[in-house]
Amino acid sequence: GLIEIPMAPISDVAAFRSQTRPWTLDEFHLLIWKSIEWAIDKKSVYDFLCHPSCLCVVDPELRTIDLFCDLVRKANGRAAIVGLDVVAKSLEQDRQKVEILIIAARCPLLG
Repeated sequence: GLIEIPMAPISDVAAFRSQTRPWTLDEFHLLIWKSIEWAIDKKSVYDFLCHPSCLCVVDPELRTIDLFCDLVRKANGRAAIVGLDVVAKSLEQDRQKVEILIIAARCPLLG
């Protein structure tokens, strides 16, 4: 069946191309950090959506990607960067025991 995984707030386009007040990269990183920490603590999924044409302009050094990797590394096995296929497979195996997953499949930069 269909697996519905909500996108984690906020996408890079919504943050950096806001008509009201574009976010700073530090503000974006703070929200990502808090969201991923929450997902790890709650054994939940974090689904990151980015557009390389936007993120690479604002973050040419890819510090956002480094943040993901650092948080996963510091989680000591409680988190992993995976694709949606891994999420689907884990749900097929046992719908009650979904591992902690950080999803980066929608970000071609992590490809």
